[in-house]
Amino acid sequence: MGKKERELLSQENQKKQFIEKDMKSEFEKKITRIEKFLQEQELDGLLLADRANISWLTGGRDTHIEIIEKTGSAKLLILPAEGHFVITNQIEEQRLKEEESLEENFDFRVERWTEEGKILKEYINQYSLASDIYLPETNYHKEKIARLRYQLTTEEITRSRQLGRESSKIITTICREVTPGQTEKEIAGMVANYFMAAGIKPAVVLIGADERIFQYRHPIPTDKELKNYLMVVVCPERAGLILSLTRLVHFGEPGKKLRNKLGAAQQVEVTMWENTRPGRNIGDVFKDGVKAYQKLGYEQEWKLHHQGGPAGYKTRDFLATPNCKEEVLDQQLYAWNPSITGVKTEDTTIIANNNFEVITEDPDWPLHEIEYDGKSYNRPDFLIR
Repeated sequence: MGKKERELLSQENQKKQFIEKDMKSEFEKKITRIEKFLQEQELDGLLLADRANISWLTGGRDTHIEIIEKTGSAKLLILPAEGHFVITNQIEEQRLKEEESLEENFDFRVERWTEEGKILKEYINQYSLASDIYLPETNYHKEKIARLRYQLTTEEITRSRQLGRESSKIITTICREVTPGQTEKEIAGMVANYFMAAGIKPAVVLIGADERIFQYRHPIPTDKELKNYLMVVVCPERAGLILSLTRLVHFGEPGKKLRNKLGAAQQVEVTMWENTRPGRNIGDVFKDGVKAYQKLGYEQEWKLHHQGGPAGYKTRDFLATPNCKEEVLDQQLYAWNPSITGVKTEDTTIIANNNFEVITEDPDWPLHEIEYDGKSYNRPDFLIR
């Protein structure tokens, strides 16, 4: 067999291995990650209580009751030698089985609500467990466990793209319907109505009108009435995955100064996109953004608000900083959000095959070109009404 034939055979074998790996179910892929983690930590099992981690492992199943709580109505226990278990009380058992279909991959361990914690204590006494919440009897590995979900599976990428398409369309619809005289709270109500009706939860809703956009980076909706200028920020969530996008609406021409600010912020944004490559240090990507701010004459603006970072089952898994040592991973979500007082730009991208793909774009939104390193990017302009 010649060299060329050996190379072709090697390529075919690699392709076959990839297909076989990809044919594993989403759940199996994640269990494999967990088992490897447990072997490295020399532990018997993994206890998950954080809603983000539960959504990740279950493919987006929902165990929450109270929106404000980070834990839900169930815990998941992965014991490679014994099985996979849902620990819950009898109040939640039926819904989790019938509506969330958790019986597909888990056996149920159910207790009376008056005895909650009894079953978990028995497992903790019997096994050496890692946990994503602090329990004195377990090994608290919150950050290490979070890393298990940073790289998306092919199924999660598909769901993210669909969520991005739908969310960008919805926010365009909302921004075309808002009118001067509406309060920020009323516009926030429109956001909640449109997204919830589509089966998407708005995990974050920020609405800034006129001067409040210049005063606050995080304008929580108030009774302030819209006059000329509106910023809408939404972090849509479905099946546990959370994206981020920001849009700007102006009634009448926004003016040269505001346009220059938006263009500069988007120059920073595409700089960070182009430098977010697998294997690169996230702290270095952040510094690339800071250099862009400086080059554009806005050297102090990055200090006034965070610049975003990797995302997925939280609005940000962590915020990028100049000293961040984490590396960019393939098949990872990123939401960078450069801002200059009075404007912000924000979309969500997927890093895949050493490139980035913007998944929250809507071609029906007015676009303008941003140049970077000889390339052109269509970025959201002001929607002028």
